[in-house]
Amino acid sequence: MQRIISHIEYLLDCHDCVTIPGFGAFIKAICPASIDAESGVIYPPHRSLTFNSELTFDDGLLASSYSRAENQPFTSASASLSKDIELLKSTLKFQPKVDLGCIGTMSLDNGHYIFVPSDSIFTDFGLPIATVSPIAEEVGTDEPVILAAPDRFTRTLQGMMKYAAMFVVLLTIGIVLSTPMSDDARYEVVKASMSPIDAIVHTDDSAINTYDLDGAPAFMIADPATKVDDTMSSSSSTDRFCLIVASLASRQLADQFIADNPTLTLGVIESNGRYRVYAATGPTIDSVMSQKLLASFPDAWPCQL
Repeated sequence: MQRIISHIEYLLDCHDCVTIPGFGAFIKAICPASIDAESGVIYPPHRSLTFNSELTFDDGLLASSYSRAENQPFTSASASLSKDIELLKSTLKFQPKVDLGCIGTMSLDNGHYIFVPSDSIFTDFGLPIATVSPIAEEVGTDEPVILAAPDRFTRTLQGMMKYAAMFVVLLTIGIVLSTPMSDDARYEVVKASMSPIDAIVHTDDSAINTYDLDGAPAFMIADPATKVDDTMSSSSSTDRFCLIVASLASRQLADQFIADNPTLTLGVIESNGRYRVYAATGPTIDSVMSQKLLASFPDAWPCQL
């Protein structure tokens, strides 16, 4: 009988339930922590071992342990297990109590198995039982607690800090709104467009303001770093505007465009990675827009030099 007790002890170390076929099952359970308010004792989480005589189904766990330990086939191990179980049952019929080693004790009372677990097995997780003392209640007065009002200096300091925070917020917003946009960001629209934006052309010189740097439509203003060829040597030094007839991606394409139009006097403006071919210059927008070249180049647009 000691053999079956040893196998049960071994299996309970790594299993929560060990079933003895036709006899019952030992079950491990975890009990949560509890507090005894009267005695002031805190019991940590612990494990308990119980026996259930209703669980008699053979799950093969105990027979497999026999087979591994004795190096015998499963059928032979099951036969050895059955003999040990019968020996345990017969012992309980003739003895008032059977010692199951460190598991506990088992007895038979009116056909019911009574199991008493041992205090030395699966009792706790290594946590000690703690004893606490109740906190004594302080005897207080019924008088209301009056909070002291802040003095004049504290109120003044709080007001100054509030206005300082408001000033910092307003200053930050002003800096963000007043920061000018860089030229590179301003010309991103120019780089992404291949066609000029139609502009309203006025008949007086005030139209020049329509094409200044801050409100320029696409390709109307030459970049400050613009390179202008001297191909059109006949242009006057007072000419401030030109008529763009083509905008190309490379100088080779610009030269090819000039070669394809040998009857015209053309020049090239390099700006923002584009090569713009122009065909006429003049002191005002009206002077370049009045050129007969618009009939041949209806998509031409003026640009300030």
